[in-house]
Amino acid sequence: MKLPSFIGGVHPPHFKSETENKAIVNCPLPEKIILPLSQHIGAPCKPLVKAGQRVKAGEKIADSEAFISAPIHSSVSGVVQSLAPHPHFTGADIMSITIIPDKEQEVASLKGIAVPEKEAPDKLRALVREAGIVGMGGAAFPTFVKLSPPER
Repeated sequence: MKLPSFIGGVHPPHFKSETENKAIVNCPLPEKIILPLSQHIGAPCKPLVKAGQRVKAGEKIADSEAFISAPIHSSVSGVVQSLAPHPHFTGADIMSITIIPDKEQEVASLKGIAVPEKEAPDKLRALVREAGIVGMGGAAFPTFVKLSPPER
């Protein structure tokens, strides 16, 4: 059986006219967020928070000592409701952190650097890792690993 070919790709209609004249609005916060501790092909993280703890948006809430891993940060401020398994897109139940957002949306103070070009490569890699930056492909591969090639 020969599969159909899509030379030149698929070009569905954009329907931009449906939204091009609409105002941008802020999305309301969900009632709760569930952050799985396994978010990429690397090692899962371990929680750094406990149920009942208040967290700020941007605060690191989980991390791993494994090389291929990336820390997880809270996307909202609020109170950690639970650390419990939840259904995951892989089909398995994955340990997750559930946070109930508050109305404050207080942001954690974030560390940065003023002039990246003047920093040592090791410091830049450490900051990229600490920020939890991952690739946008399906594997969400930790970016600092890509910045850490073998010496050879």
